[in-house]
Amino acid sequence: MPVPVRQGLIHSVMKIASLNPAFTDILCALDEGSKLLGVTHLCVPSGKECNPAVVTSAKGSRAPNVDVEKLLAGLSSLPIDWTTLDRVRPSAVVTTVTAENPEEFTVWAQEYLASIWAHPVRIFSLEIVTLEGLFDAYATLGAILGHGALGRDRAQRMKSQLLDWGRNLYERLRNKKVVVVSGVSPLQVAGCWVPDIIKLVSGRSFMPDLRKISATVGWEDVVAFSPDVVLVAPYGKTIEESVRTLRTLEDLPDWDSLPAVKRGEVVFGDGVRLYRTGPALLEGAGVLVSAMAGLDSGYITKRDEFYRLRFVELHRHRFM
Repeated sequence: MPVPVRQGLIHSVMKIASLNPAFTDILCALDEGSKLLGVTHLCVPSGKECNPAVVTSAKGSRAPNVDVEKLLAGLSSLPIDWTTLDRVRPSAVVTTVTAENPEEFTVWAQEYLASIWAHPVRIFSLEIVTLEGLFDAYATLGAILGHGALGRDRAQRMKSQLLDWGRNLYERLRNKKVVVVSGVSPLQVAGCWVPDIIKLVSGRSFMPDLRKISATVGWEDVVAFSPDVVLVAPYGKTIEESVRTLRTLEDLPDWDSLPAVKRGEVVFGDGVRLYRTGPALLEGAGVLVSAMAGLDSGYITKRDEFYRLRFVELHRHRFM
């Protein structure tokens, strides 16, 4: 849902709870990490001026009454630890409201929280499902915090780098058919901004319009797509864990028949940065572009940021 904002709407507010890891990343990228008093268990920033409480958990907590139960159900898709959130008592909450009627819920929730916390509370609901949506989130959160120009600048820098790679490596990238594996058991592929990045640099994504970060797919569909490049980056996994998935992938029917496998264009990378919305996203995108362009690590990425199939096969004893 679009968020109408005025420049500097909560610039002076020092109590912000971010109920979405993406927004935590962006707030830190806008140098506003010190204002974060509450974050999710999926994204906990650190630093001298940043020591937020964790206000979500894998299980959440029991609501003390019906109103709080309604609040927690509509405020985030993540289970909220009400005890911690109530202790932090933020003045602003940045989230993706999940209630059936977001606008009506937001008005009610702001009034309800203000009544029990005894201070005004603003709830800002944004959603990032595309690359442009990610860029817009930088601009929107920047405007909310009184740093509209900085938000737009951060987004433009990110977009410019992707476009530069696309222009400079066009002959290597154009029309490459790409699959980004975000999970192995079950088989999943990456969505949201990942297919958009592939398209922006002139490639062809297996799932061109997947509006969630990861989705289960059929292996037979991947085989039918006949990818030129496969990037294996399971969500939330290290590069070492990514490499170890080769054992499972090798057992899939027709694995050896994929063009990407025949040419050694299977790349194993970490499953963290490509799915983050902060500055680390460009590092993950650098691995994706390198995989598509057939570049070695160290060219537009740091050395050993990823491993190619042939290298993994030759050094199997090292990884497995």
